[in-house]
Amino acid sequence: MNATSDQAARVEAGPYRVFVRAFTALRIFTGLVWLSNGLAKLIDKGGYNWGFISFNLLTRGSAQSIANDASKKTYIAPLGAFYQNVVLPNWGFFGALLTVAELAIGLGLLLGVAARLAAVGVCC
Repeated sequence: MNATSDQAARVEAGPYRVFVRAFTALRIFTGLVWLSNGLAKLIDKGGYNWGFISFNLLTRGSAQSIANDASKKTYIAPLGAFYQNVVLPNWGFFGALLTVAELAIGLGLLLGVAARLAAVGVCC
């Protein structure tokens, strides 16, 4: 390879590297959000006050009340019926499934393990 082709390769790789770094930062941030909400469901603590910042995360109880409210307000009748007749009566199982799914998606995105597969979980 000569010097001209090396310079051309560096010029082409420059913007690509910026995008890779930006998407890596976005992937890690999204993974932290999913992981923190999964941990909040696991330890059942949602409110935090660190003095300089305070925030809330979704616990299993708040997720259940959101699902209950959404099942009554949805315009998609079969989805509302599924939530009211299957998900909410069996919340013990589905709450645990939700917690495991959030932890798995968060760890997958954070660590980059099966990042594309974990990103599909984010979209669902």
